[in-house]
Amino acid sequence: MEMTDNKKSSTKRAKYNNFGELLYYAYANLQMLCYALGSNTPKYDKKCYMIRAKAYKAYKEGRWNIHDLMQLNVAKIKENNFCWYCGKEMPPSKLTIDHVFPRNKGGNNDMDNIIMVCKTCNSSKGNMDLFEWYSKVQKHWPPLNILIHYMKNIYQYSKENGLMDKHAEEMDLLELPFNWRFIPIHYPQPEEIFPECFSKTTEPTQKQSSYNNIYYFVE
Repeated sequence: MEMTDNKKSSTKRAKYNNFGELLYYAYANLQMLCYALGSNTPKYDKKCYMIRAKAYKAYKEGRWNIHDLMQLNVAKIKENNFCWYCGKEMPPSKLTIDHVFPRNKGGNNDMDNIIMVCKTCNSSKGNMDLFEWYSKVQKHWPPLNILIHYMKNIYQYSKENGLMDKHAEEMDLLELPFNWRFIPIHYPQPEEIFPECFSKTTEPTQKQSSYNNIYYFVE
């Protein structure tokens, strides 16, 4: 059975042959968002959509690979004076360890699965799926670096555990450390999701500067 994305609109919904194709399309859209932000493009243009199409095709054909979390892990060590979930600045001693994939759902203590966050975010998220928590509790989009980080986590887990060829019915029956139905397939216009990146009146904050440093970690 074909998988479809969950976006409800008047346009025809995209169809995917398996979970891997859905994941590749989601990541290609993230590539498009990162390109738009890096090129200061407030609304997606023809070049953005060409980049998405090229990335999606290359991922499906195996010509491109989604890289590991090494660069982000280095950034997490260097950028250790703010919560990676909400951006609040604080001394490293006030930060707490959150397991991206909760321990009780199979998450480990590897650097790939650890993010330093404030106590408030850590307590609020608990054992929820990260994207589900942002959607239902925070009610806003995750920071860009978290979008990239979690998509890489999901991709790595899916490759290692043979999920790429699964179908929707099979995915729903599995006990997974993430909720696949909350994987973002589509993104709002860049100026809508990250308006601070296009503000001409606001000086960059530590939080915004960190986003800028991680734009190209999406590869």
